[in-house]
Amino acid sequence: MVKTMDDYMIEAQTLAKTNVENRKEITKKFVDVMKKRKYKRIFIVASGSSYNIASNVRFFMQKYLKMEVKLQWAATFLYYDMESVAEDDLVVFMSQGGHSTNTVAAAKHMKEKKIDAIAFTNWVEAPLKDYVKVVIGYNSTPGDKFVTKGLIMSSLFMMLCTLEAALSLERLTQAEYDYLIGQITKAVMKLPEAREAAIKFYNENKEFLRDMDRVMTVGCGPTYATALETALKLTETYGCPANAYDMEEILHGPAYEIYQNHTIIIVDAENPEIHGRLMEIYEKMHLLTSRVILITTDGSIKGDYVLHIDKGDIEEEIAVLFLIVPFQYISHQVCEDTRVTSIDRRNAKFQREMATKLPGNRF
Repeated sequence: MVKTMDDYMIEAQTLAKTNVENRKEITKKFVDVMKKRKYKRIFIVASGSSYNIASNVRFFMQKYLKMEVKLQWAATFLYYDMESVAEDDLVVFMSQGGHSTNTVAAAKHMKEKKIDAIAFTNWVEAPLKDYVKVVIGYNSTPGDKFVTKGLIMSSLFMMLCTLEAALSLERLTQAEYDYLIGQITKAVMKLPEAREAAIKFYNENKEFLRDMDRVMTVGCGPTYATALETALKLTETYGCPANAYDMEEILHGPAYEIYQNHTIIIVDAENPEIHGRLMEIYEKMHLLTSRVILITTDGSIKGDYVLHIDKGDIEEEIAVLFLIVPFQYISHQVCEDTRVTSIDRRNAKFQREMATKLPGNRF
């Protein structure tokens, strides 16, 4: 029986708990890399959902490793940014299957420069391994071509790697480390709750959610990563044109595109610095369209199409582990109920001609 996106969402709930428990063992390779040399910066290179995963964890890594973490699309890195890499940078290539053509090409060219490079992937024997010093598996399980479980598990793994390395390098105290592991554990326990909230929201708004013709997603900082992945999933599964925007950038041009048939999705994790501004954007968007969805951790916000997930005291950078869940479920269920997907004969031919994966990709 072929597994669905929902099956992988449920699998993530169990596997995530196991990985938190086994964090010392599964993150050892990354900790060893970080201890061998004093790096000044981490430069992450990725594409597709791997780019979104990196966006998900970048601010967390930067905050707790206490070093700059830069992120770039694989093709842009290959053709424009590679020369900016310094000898004391650690380049990290991220690819779910290890077959992404742009990422592998960038890693191949980086190898020639003799700068330290490692890779994170689900398939440690994939072609990416030939061009890096160390390949680190995400400790997930195979399949999941839509990176449903993969986004949660890979983001979680990168967070655990960050904390173990930070503790080992004495950039975190034991008390700080224990607190953050507690936060991550709470976030993992929220995964079933987030899925149940998504099911309820979908069942209450089926016709509305099946009628998405054009979508614009909005976030800021870590939640911009959620917006990116939401737009990607809606496009990949339902075939709905969707774009992600930073909360201010949507006002600088894209807002002029919005009409009544457009759906706006806003992601809010109650960061006190931006929460008020996001809520102002949420309110004012109703002047342009009634199709405004708000995913928020603020239970005081009421209105049509508001999906609330209580995050308790979980920090914004960690809450992104479960904030993506509603969009994963909605993308899956819309396709299940309408029997519509983004893949038709014309699109399938285009995908074959414009291959983004090397031969042998297992997804």
